[in-house]
Amino acid sequence: MDRLLKTESVVGVDVAPDYIRATEIERVGEDYYLRNIGLKATPEGAVVDGLIVDTAAVAKALRSLFRERRFESNRVVAAVRGKGVVSRIITLPSMPQDRLSKLIENEVNRYVIFSEQDKVVFYYPLEEFDEYDRRKVNVLLVVAQKNICNSFNEAFKQAKLELVALDFSIFSILRELRNSTQHLSQGNTMTVIFDHHGASLNIFHRDIMRYTRTIKFDPERFTSASNGFLDRIIAETLLSMQYYQSESIGHEPISRVVLSLGGTGSTEAYNAIQESIDDIPVEAHAPFSNIKVNMDDFPPDIMEQVDTSFITSIGLSLRGQELYFLPFQVDLMPAEIAEGKNLRQHIKWLAVILGIILLGFMIPGEFILPAQERAAVNEQTTLKMDLQGNEAKLTKLKKQQETAMRLNPLAINVPLTDNWSPMLESIKQVIPKNVQLTSLSMEPPNSIEFMGIADSNPSIFYFVSSLRNSPNFADVELGPRNAVPVYDKPMVNFVIHCKYTGSME
Repeated sequence: MDRLLKTESVVGVDVAPDYIRATEIERVGEDYYLRNIGLKATPEGAVVDGLIVDTAAVAKALRSLFRERRFESNRVVAAVRGKGVVSRIITLPSMPQDRLSKLIENEVNRYVIFSEQDKVVFYYPLEEFDEYDRRKVNVLLVVAQKNICNSFNEAFKQAKLELVALDFSIFSILRELRNSTQHLSQGNTMTVIFDHHGASLNIFHRDIMRYTRTIKFDPERFTSASNGFLDRIIAETLLSMQYYQSESIGHEPISRVVLSLGGTGSTEAYNAIQESIDDIPVEAHAPFSNIKVNMDDFPPDIMEQVDTSFITSIGLSLRGQELYFLPFQVDLMPAEIAEGKNLRQHIKWLAVILGIILLGFMIPGEFILPAQERAAVNEQTTLKMDLQGNEAKLTKLKKQQETAMRLNPLAINVPLTDNWSPMLESIKQVIPKNVQLTSLSMEPPNSIEFMGIADSNPSIFYFVSSLRNSPNFADVELGPRNAVPVYDKPMVNFVIHCKYTGSME
């Protein structure tokens, strides 16, 4: 989650079967700007069903692409796809996070057939709900074959590029869709996403994913409606809509369909789906519609070559820069690779420190003594400033604690007034352990505003979902969020508005 809260620019690199596409997006205020873009043919036969089988050839193409297009950053985010990557929503009994983690580790083999040693598992809870008087939780599970992830890491390593995260191609597209349109935050929306190895069908109730299904196909056979693949996808789309609406009694019907042509670039798919779903509006998404382009840097003759197939690389470049966070920050980097990178970073800094120490021994003695005296004086000054700063922090913390005792009785052991106690007890029943309220206010007759911090956006969504599923709260709406540092740890600040429908007695 650390990467989610940082806004350092990265280059989104999509290694697809046909081309390697690279995009660098920068956020300035509330606007997004295209800083660089590049396209290079993928070496023939180098990528087979999502696996990079010729890492040297792909690395050479990557180096050539970054050199020719002069990308400023060597920090990249890539995405995996194909039959070796599976995502699905599973339903489990509601339980504390540590027990849930162990259960998923034990049960994951029931949902995927990858071997025990050859998979990378990523998951997070979506929402809690009651079913037959039992509390349950929907969990989004993403599993990838480890050899696919390792092949990407090796190719970028040979290209001398820093692979900071390994995403799932479908989720990078979902990230771009959510960031450039407000549709996913309103009512029920279905997204139909075409990628190079399949189509992904997803249904959202506001920001919460409640249905997902992936249909695999051979990209070379997806050329026209005559081969039957398009007919199958249309049938699966209609069946998915019918299933969801029949199972979601009491919820709003699906009000819109957002179509991303992704790697196919086929307008035939859009026309066929639009004709099949005649009672619901279908929108074909244009990935560059929300991105500002400087025509001096990217003239029309270059932009004419840029089509919807760049949407994956755009979503990858947006990672960590989105104005509207969604829990689609998947990182399928194998643990041993991530740990190795951290170790190498520590060794690098250790080498720098040792170099400075050795340099100090090489300086003549007459220069060392004055330097030591100056250092001692500076250290005393620094200690005095630190002491003053710590006293100021203690004073500030004391005031914050006093404020918290008034505004946040959920976290502080203070007596509760009679009229607030039932409502606070209701909140205690649904608030996750990793969510901290900092302010609570109520406007007559029953409107409530929560303010607080959480360790991650999924935790906030989990809290919002629990409030919506509680009989004591209604009209729950999530307000603005932003990343904030708390004791040097990245956190997310949030606001929630709702109505309390329970008893105050």
